[in-house]
Amino acid sequence: MVVKAEGSPSTARWKEKVVKAEEASPSTPQGEGKVVKASPSTAWEEGKEKKAEETVDREEESEEELEQGDEDDVEEYENWNYFPGLGVELGNNGVILVLFETPSGFALFSYDGVKLLLPGAIEHIWTDFVKCDIAETICWLKAFEAFEDKASAIEPNTGVNEQLAKMIRCCIKPDQKLAVGSHEYKEIIEKTMKISCLHDSTVMEVMWGLKNCMHHLVPAELTKDDRPLMSEGMKRVLDKYHFVYKPEIINDRIIEVACVVYNYDCCVEKHSESLREAGKHLKNISGINSEGWSLFKLATALKMVCYPEDHLLAGHPRQIFSEDELKKLLQNAPEYKDKLKPKAVKLVYEDIVWALGIRNKWLGQLPRYLKEAEEAYEAKQVMSQDSEALILVSLAGEFKINVECNHATLSGHSCHHELETARINGLLGNIDANTGDPQVGWDTDQFMTDIAEATLVMSSVVKNGGLAPGGFNFDAKLRRESTDIEDMFLAHISGMDTLARGLRNVAKLIEDGSLDDLVRKRYQSFDSEIGALIEAGKGDFETLEKKVLEWGEPTVPSGKQELAEILFQSAL
Repeated sequence: MVVKAEGSPSTARWKEKVVKAEEASPSTPQGEGKVVKASPSTAWEEGKEKKAEETVDREEESEEELEQGDEDDVEEYENWNYFPGLGVELGNNGVILVLFETPSGFALFSYDGVKLLLPGAIEHIWTDFVKCDIAETICWLKAFEAFEDKASAIEPNTGVNEQLAKMIRCCIKPDQKLAVGSHEYKEIIEKTMKISCLHDSTVMEVMWGLKNCMHHLVPAELTKDDRPLMSEGMKRVLDKYHFVYKPEIINDRIIEVACVVYNYDCCVEKHSESLREAGKHLKNISGINSEGWSLFKLATALKMVCYPEDHLLAGHPRQIFSEDELKKLLQNAPEYKDKLKPKAVKLVYEDIVWALGIRNKWLGQLPRYLKEAEEAYEAKQVMSQDSEALILVSLAGEFKINVECNHATLSGHSCHHELETARINGLLGNIDANTGDPQVGWDTDQFMTDIAEATLVMSSVVKNGGLAPGGFNFDAKLRRESTDIEDMFLAHISGMDTLARGLRNVAKLIEDGSLDDLVRKRYQSFDSEIGALIEAGKGDFETLEKKVLEWGEPTVPSGKQELAEILFQSAL
């Protein structure tokens, strides 16, 4: 049959599929058409192809039965205009425009807005974006622009700036709705541009999907951005099966497997209404109340009364039913002959067994994938801790560290920072006394000539009580334009003299004591009772809360940064 539907082409195709699926109801003699829900996962696609082949064979076997359809049911679906009505409600045949914010700008997509209004939309939308090649078949990039100052593109005080406003006006059609990623954006655009906007939890599922596939759907977006951890729909899948997890551990594999589980659950749930209707016959004929049964148990019962001699494809009757239920089903089987359509029942039963078989396989894998992801996340967290803490715990006392000043430059740190980190942890043993150009991204290994840098280096050495078992090493070389042999002597003399001057400067600072006194006063609260408790790692939040309530608003002392720099520079 052909369903004439208003609205977008995708809406019409969806309605036609729904009608075909409903016609396979085991309690009505309509056809045995089969719809296998599309999925981005490999397992789903393989299952879909296999099931499609089986369906063709079964439809040939039952072609005569299909012709005996109940015309009233067909007419009911032909007059059904629920989905087209949603398209009319949204305007523009249900196709909406989506304003998606990227790290460097904004993108506009066309999207079938009817999907937002379908029953269970928040549970389903995310599955359309698990695989990016699938996502690009349901949303289409209309425009993308990078913004020099993205923060000012849309804000409460100034509204929508001209660049973004022009971009939206060029793409939006009359009466077309615009989906946006925040309630604030909705208010601003509706107020300043008079465009009707959409924003709710289902819209945010679309935003999750677009972000998940951003670099595939928006190739011009070059800025790297962390992918979102999980959507609300996926969270519901994991929560349904009582998995314990942290959102931050979710990875691509978990997302794909959760999608497979959801899709095969849908394959079972699509038979819910027709099976529950057929289940009423169990109450009327055998006095069995099937209201609390799973769809698998219900489909198995209907299969048994239609084909009492056949073996079950999954489970044993005595494991599935009680003795009383099993006895009634087998005894009353002949009475169901005119109430059910056996071939339709068989199709639904086999479809559910097939779907649950694959779903359970992947559902069984999820705990392992979640555990592996959590272990990987925890290992990454440990590795991301400060390197000195990691070394201190595992290798303290086994070796000392050689710090190369030029390598500190390359890592974005000062040499003094690296030396102090090693010294505080008792690991400073040797120094490669060179330096590098902070504006150059490679190892230049220059001789140290900066007196200020040398003073800071020697400050760490003095506080460390010297260097042992190593010392100073000039891991340095001449500049490319220094070609005379005497340049080698000048470079080494300069390097040694620079460090010597640095040592003399440290002596001045120690003798004066002003800088040390300033630092001591800056951190003197750690010498108090509560400070010492915190420093020892024994101060908990409850204790701190009591102290805060007791002391009231604190007076923040000045850090005297400028004075510290004056004192340091005066010694050079």
